[in-house]
Amino acid sequence: MASQVRYHRSKYQQLRQFAERLKRDLTELKKSNDALQRENEQHRLRLGHRNTDSSLNSNGKRPMVSASS
Repeated sequence: MASQVRYHRSKYQQLRQFAERLKRDLTELKKSNDALQRENEQHRLRLGHRNTDSSLNSNGKRPMVSASS
């Protein structure tokens, strides 16, 4: 029984460390995502990217373009 306790304690420690690493990674990824979203917004503003909602159809998609241009 003592060996089972040691085994499960060892597994618990491993899983706890893994969970902590995942939490740190998630925090880092969220920060990176926020930074990239801000950068993307800055590029849109710099390029004068307009909101193209007016060119969308009722399905929220852009209209098809004729292939015989």
